[in-house]
Amino acid sequence: MLDNYFGVWNWKKLTGLGTILLCKLKDAICESAEHQAVLRELEDALMHDEPEAFTKWKEEMYAWEADPSKTNPFDPKVETLMQATIHLQLARDDVQALRDGTRVILHDDVSPSMLIGNGLDLEEQQCRLCSDKASLGLHVSDRQEGSVLHKITSLQCRIDSWAAVQQLYMPVVSIICQRLSATSLGMDQPEDYPLCLPSAIVAASSTCDKILMEHEWKLRHAQAHDALHSLRQTLRYRSYILKFKNRQLTGQVQIPVPMQL
Repeated sequence: MLDNYFGVWNWKKLTGLGTILLCKLKDAICESAEHQAVLRELEDALMHDEPEAFTKWKEEMYAWEADPSKTNPFDPKVETLMQATIHLQLARDDVQALRDGTRVILHDDVSPSMLIGNGLDLEEQQCRLCSDKASLGLHVSDRQEGSVLHKITSLQCRIDSWAAVQQLYMPVVSIICQRLSATSLGMDQPEDYPLCLPSAIVAASSTCDKILMEHEWKLRHAQAHDALHSLRQTLRYRSYILKFKNRQLTGQVQIPVPMQL
């Protein structure tokens, strides 16, 4: 019975292969024209802005396609700005400022750059905690609930320790917290606690140290570059897996393996 059933489906697939390929070919022709138009528009813009660099890059691309042993023009030649690099740069600036006597450290263990860096880490942990709580669903196991409660307690302790140091460098935060406590806004759960980073304080028409604002800008700029780098790497990895599957794998046993990676 099963052999007959599978045989019928295989026969339908083979007899309808021509119609399926024709439909896909028609779609590919339309999409090819659209992609070619977009490519020409991009090439015209690049030729108008950087004609010498674009011409040189095309020559390198054609040479690499003819001989893959040559330099790959698609490899990035600009170093990606990473958060670790900015943290190191700010730490060196703190050391140099202490030697020169141009900056005062108000806490023995936390410098201004460390304060802002830890604040951004707490902000990320708040987002993760919100995501974890939203993914619990209706039927929550004891282990899942215990894990989330542990994260809530840990985050609350970290926020309390960080907020105590923050008031040394940003005294205006104490006034903002008193206002929020009086109105009971955003003070109940640690994931809703307002961290009052320099950008938020300035947006609320309050004063803030210029050095702290510069630190936050540098760290957020590096944070954005980290996110873009991670996204690019994920897209490259996905493209490689799909190309490897199309070229190397056949059958229905091997195909799901790279799809799970």
